[in-house]
Amino acid sequence: MASISSAGLGSGLDVQGLVDQLVTSEGQPTQERLDRKEVGIQASLSAIGTFKSALGEVKSSLTGLQTASAFQKKSVTVNREGFVSASAGAEAFPGRYRIEVESLASAQRLSSGVFTADTDTVGSGTLTFQRGRVDAASGAFVPDPKQPPVSVDITAENSSLRGIATAINDADIGMRASIINSGEGFVLVLGSESSGAQSSLRITVLDADGNDSDTFGLSALAFDPGAPEGGGRNLTENTAARDAVVIVDGITVASASNTLTDVIPGLKLELESVTDGQGVTVDVEADREAVVAAINGFVEAFNTFVANANELTRFDPETRERGPLLGDAAVRGVMSQLRRIVSDSYAEVNDRYPSLASIGIQTERDGTLSVDGARLQAAIDTDFEEVTRLFARTGMVDDPLARFADAGRDEAQTGRYRVDVISMPQAGSLLGGPLGGLPLSLAGDETLSLVVDGVNSGAIRLGAGTWASAQELASELEGRINADGALSAAGITVSVLVEGNALRITSGTTGSASRVDIVSIAPALATSLGLAVGEGTPGQDLQGRIGGLPTVMEGNRLTGTGAASGLSVEILGGSEGIRGDILFSRGVAQRLNALIDNINGGDGALAARNEGLNRQIEDIDGQRLRLQRRLEKLEDRLRRQFSGLDATLGSLQETSTFLNNQLAALPGARQSNR
Repeated sequence: MASISSAGLGSGLDVQGLVDQLVTSEGQPTQERLDRKEVGIQASLSAIGTFKSALGEVKSSLTGLQTASAFQKKSVTVNREGFVSASAGAEAFPGRYRIEVESLASAQRLSSGVFTADTDTVGSGTLTFQRGRVDAASGAFVPDPKQPPVSVDITAENSSLRGIATAINDADIGMRASIINSGEGFVLVLGSESSGAQSSLRITVLDADGNDSDTFGLSALAFDPGAPEGGGRNLTENTAARDAVVIVDGITVASASNTLTDVIPGLKLELESVTDGQGVTVDVEADREAVVAAINGFVEAFNTFVANANELTRFDPETRERGPLLGDAAVRGVMSQLRRIVSDSYAEVNDRYPSLASIGIQTERDGTLSVDGARLQAAIDTDFEEVTRLFARTGMVDDPLARFADAGRDEAQTGRYRVDVISMPQAGSLLGGPLGGLPLSLAGDETLSLVVDGVNSGAIRLGAGTWASAQELASELEGRINADGALSAAGITVSVLVEGNALRITSGTTGSASRVDIVSIAPALATSLGLAVGEGTPGQDLQGRIGGLPTVMEGNRLTGTGAASGLSVEILGGSEGIRGDILFSRGVAQRLNALIDNINGGDGALAARNEGLNRQIEDIDGQRLRLQRRLEKLEDRLRRQFSGLDATLGSLQETSTFLNNQLAALPGARQSNR
């Protein structure tokens, strides 16, 4: 507000000084009160931030304790280097394994004869690549029905050595073609991208010159392992397709790859070289030192948090000093919840170790935790599973043919839940009519199309050939269906079996969504296979109860309701009836993590407390604004009042001066000598 000082005018009264002093006197007590209040609120906001940060440190310390897999970390030791490397997942069983590597897996490598230049014309026609195995006794090639043949057309434009190599590589058929200058000329080298005995190659040629097996034209690239050299076996095998052969604890295992992931559950083996007869020893042990370190890390973070919380809520009766969060209801509530979780009992799932105290983690009088290292180690060594259930979110089923699948969104309560299977799941299938007469010959140009589990296949073509038995035909059809791009991309498989004199196509999944339908089939193929356009029989879901309550049923999975809400179990086999118990635990670490997420989240108690404090600051700002407006009005009123007084006093002074002058001018007036 603009101000005009009247000092030196009128009576000479210091109007501005008087107004400023009166306004300050009026507003200062309220301003100081608001300032003190804001300082206290800002201190509380800062303290809430410190409290949340300390909670965040506790949450970070829980990372290695929340899940069962975190407790199942394994350490792997191989006693000799250079032969086998190994790594273990959480599901690996602790133990010692003796491994001998008798041979490594290899991919087949074939080479052509020598050409003068890589631009030399070889020939035109069609190259057909078929994978399979070579029969050890007869040397004959046995095709793999699960790997259908693929063809590459060679035209006059790409009939050179270089053109053929480019055409094979561009076809992207799992083959790599390269040209090598041997010094004597140029050689075409063909290599399979997949190793293993079942990846042996047979290359048949439809040669434009009319002779498909001689060493002239495109047939110079023919390779049939069972054919005579130069009469269909026209390439040189530099490396045979072989399986890796290893002996694991006396059991001989063959593998198409040098990476073994399913020989020992949870253990990945990388074969590097053939052992020298002594073998190697692989030791798998639970990494329990990591668990102890994680538990101690949690206790340390928890104690730091408690120390910070105690400082923020302190009260010193002698000095009357108090922490910024003393008496804060939100903070008291958080502390109460934390203490309740670390002191809860897990007797429903643990018999030997039902609480943290039972494994040596005690709560002290000040709220901190102490660890008896010897008791903790003894508990881990005695019953590691119960220690895991104390901390982590875990689920297990004590039936070897059942698998705990999921626990939903943390709605299920810790406890034991009986699994009762009322009926087993069924796969959808389609049964054909009687087969045509055997042996059965097909020209290779007839197709059929299916819908399996709701996914449409492409046009499935059986290769040209003759099948002497229904079993051979079923194997061929199964391989062709499973090789379909659309079905394989969706992870869908089928099995084809002979049932009486008919073929049954069965989905690889179970449940109500499992089904096989034929949507089109060539007439000749329909007659030969006994199949027709139509819908198959849909599968059936698993039916049962968890904890005596109804379940949500899908495929081979049951999902609980009520107290078991979200708990899912997959039945892998067996029969109807009681299938054991689900043992489910939401341990201390998992519950603390969920609680801290809730507390520190946007809708949590601390967020609400912060919001309340910020509203108080906004209210203080509003009070300051209202005070300022009131003082401005007071200042204006006082200025007008004192300015009027100043003017009145000035007028009186002028009158007094005039009168004095008039009186002094009267005859006989006596002048004062004062």
